[in-house]
Amino acid sequence: MGVAPRELAEWWELASSNPTAIGANCGVGPADVVQAVHEIRAASGDTVVVAKANCGIPKMIDGELWYPASADDSYAYAELALDAGARIVGACCGSVPEHIEQIRKVVDTYVPSEYLNPDEVSSRLGGSNPSRKPKRQRVRRRHRSS
Repeated sequence: MGVAPRELAEWWELASSNPTAIGANCGVGPADVVQAVHEIRAASGDTVVVAKANCGIPKMIDGELWYPASADDSYAYAELALDAGARIVGACCGSVPEHIEQIRKVVDTYVPSEYLNPDEVSSRLGGSNPSRKPKRQRVRRRHRSS
Protein backbone atom coordinates (compact mmCIF):
# COMPACT_ATOMS: atom_id res chain seq x y z
CA MET A 1 0.00 0.00 0.00
CA GLY A 2 1.76 3.06 -1.27
CA VAL A 3 4.95 1.29 -2.37
CA ALA A 4 5.20 -0.54 -5.67
CA PRO A 5 6.45 -4.13 -5.33
CA ARG A 6 9.56 -3.42 -7.40
CA GLU A 7 10.36 -0.38 -5.21
CA LEU A 8 10.02 -2.53 -2.09
CA ALA A 9 12.45 -5.06 -3.51
CA GLU A 10 14.93 -2.31 -4.47
CA TRP A 11 14.68 -0.79 -0.98
CA TRP A 12 15.20 -4.25 0.47
CA GLU A 13 18.48 -4.64 -1.36
CA LEU A 14 19.72 -1.34 0.12
CA ALA A 15 18.53 -2.00 3.69
CA SER A 16 21.31 -2.01 6.27
CA SER A 17 19.54 -4.58 8.42
CA ASN A 18 19.08 -8.14 7.27
CA PRO A 19 15.36 -8.96 7.58
CA THR A 20 14.33 -12.57 7.03
CA ALA A 21 11.74 -12.02 4.28
CA ILE A 22 9.64 -9.46 2.40
CA GLY A 23 6.30 -9.83 0.70
CA ALA A 24 2.70 -8.85 0.15
CA ASN A 25 -0.08 -9.04 2.71
CA CYS A 26 -3.85 -8.50 2.52
CA GLY A 27 -4.62 -6.10 -0.37
CA VAL A 28 -7.69 -6.41 -2.57
CA GLY A 29 -7.48 -10.12 -3.27
CA PRO A 30 -5.31 -13.09 -4.21
CA ALA A 31 -4.56 -12.05 -7.80
CA ASP A 32 -2.99 -8.77 -6.72
CA VAL A 33 -0.85 -10.50 -4.10
CA VAL A 34 0.37 -13.03 -6.68
CA GLN A 35 1.29 -10.18 -9.05
CA ALA A 36 3.08 -8.32 -6.24
CA VAL A 37 5.04 -11.46 -5.31
CA HIS A 38 6.04 -11.90 -8.95
CA GLU A 39 7.33 -8.33 -9.16
CA ILE A 40 9.15 -8.50 -5.82
CA ARG A 41 10.77 -11.78 -6.75
CA ALA A 42 11.88 -10.47 -10.14
CA ALA A 43 13.67 -7.56 -8.47
CA SER A 44 15.01 -9.21 -5.31
CA GLY A 45 17.37 -12.02 -6.23
CA ASP A 46 17.43 -14.76 -3.59
CA THR A 47 15.28 -12.98 -1.00
CA VAL A 48 12.61 -15.06 0.71
CA VAL A 49 9.24 -13.73 -0.51
CA VAL A 50 5.98 -14.05 1.46
CA ALA A 51 2.42 -14.14 0.05
CA LYS A 52 -0.49 -13.57 2.46
CA ALA A 53 -3.56 -12.70 0.42
CA ASN A 54 -6.94 -11.79 1.80
CA CYS A 55 -10.14 -13.21 0.32
CA GLY A 56 -10.95 -10.06 -1.64
CA ILE A 57 -13.04 -7.02 -0.82
CA PRO A 58 -15.94 -8.10 1.41
CA LYS A 59 -19.55 -7.20 0.70
CA MET A 60 -22.60 -7.14 2.93
CA ILE A 61 -25.19 -9.63 1.65
CA ASP A 62 -28.37 -10.14 3.62
CA GLY A 63 -26.77 -8.54 6.67
CA GLU A 64 -23.70 -10.80 6.61
CA LEU A 65 -20.14 -10.18 5.48
CA TRP A 66 -19.12 -12.26 2.44
CA TYR A 67 -15.76 -12.50 0.68
CA PRO A 68 -15.41 -13.23 -3.04
CA ALA A 69 -12.56 -15.79 -2.74
CA SER A 70 -13.80 -19.21 -1.70
CA ALA A 71 -11.72 -21.93 -0.08
CA ASP A 72 -11.41 -23.54 -3.53
CA ASP A 73 -9.86 -20.30 -4.83
CA SER A 74 -7.14 -20.71 -2.18
CA TYR A 75 -5.81 -23.76 -4.00
CA ALA A 76 -5.24 -21.75 -7.19
CA TYR A 77 -3.89 -18.81 -5.20
CA ALA A 78 -1.31 -20.96 -3.40
CA GLU A 79 -0.20 -22.68 -6.61
CA LEU A 80 0.17 -19.37 -8.45
CA ALA A 81 1.90 -17.67 -5.50
CA LEU A 82 4.49 -20.45 -5.43
CA ASP A 83 4.86 -20.19 -9.22
CA ALA A 84 5.44 -16.45 -8.76
CA GLY A 85 8.31 -17.18 -6.39
CA ALA A 86 6.79 -17.09 -2.91
CA ARG A 87 8.51 -19.34 -0.40
CA ILE A 88 6.01 -18.66 2.36
CA VAL A 89 2.27 -18.73 1.58
CA GLY A 90 -0.48 -17.82 3.99
CA ALA A 91 -3.83 -16.10 4.18
CA CYS A 92 -5.35 -12.97 5.66
CA CYS A 93 -8.78 -11.32 6.06
CA GLY A 94 -11.79 -13.50 5.28
CA SER A 95 -9.89 -16.76 5.56
CA VAL A 96 -11.39 -19.68 7.43
CA PRO A 97 -9.81 -23.09 8.20
CA GLU A 98 -10.94 -24.45 4.81
CA HIS A 99 -8.80 -21.79 3.05
CA ILE A 100 -5.74 -22.84 5.02
CA GLU A 101 -6.47 -26.51 4.30
CA GLN A 102 -6.39 -25.83 0.55
CA ILE A 103 -3.14 -23.86 0.83
CA ARG A 104 -1.61 -26.74 2.79
CA LYS A 105 -2.63 -29.25 0.08
CA VAL A 106 -0.72 -27.23 -2.49
CA VAL A 107 2.35 -26.74 -0.31
CA ASP A 108 2.51 -30.48 0.38
CA THR A 109 2.28 -31.49 -3.29
CA TYR A 110 3.71 -28.51 -5.18
CA VAL A 111 5.73 -29.14 -8.33
CA PRO A 112 7.43 -25.96 -9.61
CA SER A 113 6.26 -24.43 -12.86
CA GLU A 114 8.66 -22.99 -15.40
CA TYR A 115 7.13 -19.52 -15.21
CA LEU A 116 4.13 -17.58 -13.99
CA ASN A 117 1.53 -17.01 -16.69
CA PRO A 118 -0.25 -13.65 -16.03
CA ASP A 119 -3.27 -14.76 -18.09
CA GLU A 120 -3.63 -17.81 -15.87
CA VAL A 121 -3.61 -15.59 -12.78
CA SER A 122 -6.50 -13.55 -14.17
CA SER A 123 -8.48 -16.54 -15.38
CA ARG A 124 -8.06 -18.56 -12.17
CA LEU A 125 -8.30 -15.74 -9.62
CA GLY A 126 -10.30 -13.06 -11.42
CA GLY A 127 -7.88 -10.17 -11.05
CA SER A 128 -8.62 -7.26 -8.75
CA ASN A 129 -12.10 -6.58 -10.05
CA PRO A 130 -14.01 -5.36 -6.98
CA SER A 131 -17.31 -5.74 -8.84
CA ARG A 132 -16.78 -9.51 -9.21
CA LYS A 133 -19.78 -11.20 -7.67
CA PRO A 134 -18.83 -12.74 -4.33
CA LYS A 135 -19.08 -16.47 -3.88
CA ARG A 136 -21.11 -17.50 -0.89
CA GLN A 137 -18.11 -17.75 1.42
CA ARG A 138 -19.30 -16.24 4.64
CA VAL A 139 -16.92 -15.43 7.45
CA ARG A 140 -17.81 -17.89 10.17
CA ARG A 141 -16.95 -17.56 13.80
CA ARG A 142 -16.05 -20.79 15.49
CA HIS A 143 -16.48 -21.21 19.19
CA ARG A 144 -14.93 -23.83 21.38
CA SER A 145 -17.32 -25.92 23.34
CA SER A 146 -16.48 -26.43 27.00
